[in-house]
Amino acid sequence: MEKYTIKYLKAEQVASITDYIFLKTEDAFIKDPLGAVAAREKAFKEFLSQVVIFNPYAACVRHFDVSKMKEALDNNHRDDIKIAAAVGFPYPDIFSRNSSQLQITINEIDIAYQCGAREIDFVLPRNKFSPNGSIIKNYVESVNNSIKNKGMLSKLILEIGELDEKEIISAFIFADNLRIDFLKTSTGYAKNPTPNLVHFVKKNFHRGINISGGVNLDNYQEFLSAANNYQGEIELDPLKIRLGASGLLSQLYQKGNNDTY
Repeated sequence: MEKYTIKYLKAEQVASITDYIFLKTEDAFIKDPLGAVAAREKAFKEFLSQVVIFNPYAACVRHFDVSKMKEALDNNHRDDIKIAAAVGFPYPDIFSRNSSQLQITINEIDIAYQCGAREIDFVLPRNKFSPNGSIIKNYVESVNNSIKNKGMLSKLILEIGELDEKEIISAFIFADNLRIDFLKTSTGYAKNPTPNLVHFVKKNFHRGINISGGVNLDNYQEFLSAANNYQGEIELDPLKIRLGASGLLSQLYQKGNNDTY
């Protein structure tokens, strides 16, 4: 596969390995003069139009937004853009007594799949990673099996910025044994990963990496370099590397459509 100089990537090339994300709920718009529901609906409609314009590899939305995302793509004849759904998000409650979170998450996967999603992002609570714990093991295995049984791609989100090295290594082994397709570095709701942590993930986990959490115009090149052993070139393979971002593509296109950065 051809390699490209990271420094000179164009907006459309960055988009080709980007999950364009909209995961906000009404809570994020609670102070908006329009009202939370109307403001969220307005923002989501804008997101739908931007997906078609920005041409990301995938659009990542909540499971209950998948049908609207699919409709927007179909109306614009854009079956080339994948739909990813975030389930059990942002932090699944799997530790409380009599928790029904596993069934809730599996139900969300079913809804997302039926509505057109073909990738699933699922998350573990921060500061709770222990692959030897039966609760976590059962949750991750069951969710991953549900995803794989439908032929979908699985992305496990860990708050890498809040785990120590031992916990991260345990996560690599655990995810590798389950043949999880991608490790995603953050939900965006906790401490963001550093480029050094991204390098550590890519060096030790040999499937896909989705670099998420604070990715923006000022740091995306450094993150991409870190994920490529600090080399100045990159293969634009979305099955090996992704950027997960909500604002990066608009920043790139605003700076200058298809200019170099």
